[in-house]
Amino acid sequence: MEYRKNTNVILYFDVSSLHSWITFESLVRYKCIGAINLNIQFVFLNGTSDPIDNKLFDQFNSTEEDGVISDNVNEKAEFFGSQKMTHSNFNILRFLTAVSLLNNNHLIDIVSQIWNNIRDTNKNVYSYSGLKNIAAEVGITDSNFTDIMKMSKSDEVMTLLKNNTNEAINKNILSEPRITFNNFHRKEISIFGNSGLEKTLRLIHKEYINKCQTSKL
Repeated sequence: MEYRKNTNVILYFDVSSLHSWITFESLVRYKCIGAINLNIQFVFLNGTSDPIDNKLFDQFNSTEEDGVISDNVNEKAEFFGSQKMTHSNFNILRFLTAVSLLNNNHLIDIVSQIWNNIRDTNKNVYSYSGLKNIAAEVGITDSNFTDIMKMSKSDEVMTLLKNNTNEAINKNILSEPRITFNNFHRKEISIFGNSGLEKTLRLIHKEYINKCQTSKL
């Protein structure tokens, strides 16, 4: 089977949203058959279209205790299939952002491993040792892991998270239908993982992937 390659898909990934994880898993299958180039941008939105103010960033960045967003935002989060953002989720968000900066070639593998542990084994992947074990499974050395953990607490990671979040908002990714086609000739799609997953994948298949009649996902 043959596919037209170089379709760039940007997934704005919110770790507190179940739909983000499911969207990621589906897009990885497209990537494995050479249909897309997958670019993951991590965002801090609790699965909703409400931007998170800097005070909340600072709250999660300065305490080891779990915190939650306001009841109003959490109600919207539940509608979009999200959990309440906790400090544990925020740690994973910072960790994955650091991986994207320092070991981007391992990023998809490590996100997959975290998702497999959450989905299949219910193991604790939020602890230092849990993340270290997952990193080792995908080939990240102890030395590199130490660098990643140090980077995860840096201002650079926090700035990138804020910029990615603002970019998603400015692109209107978070408004219905939660998918936009940017620059058709460059074949770039921007997605926010959400309950419109089936529609999103149909659009990718219909508009951007030139597949043989016998090809199937």
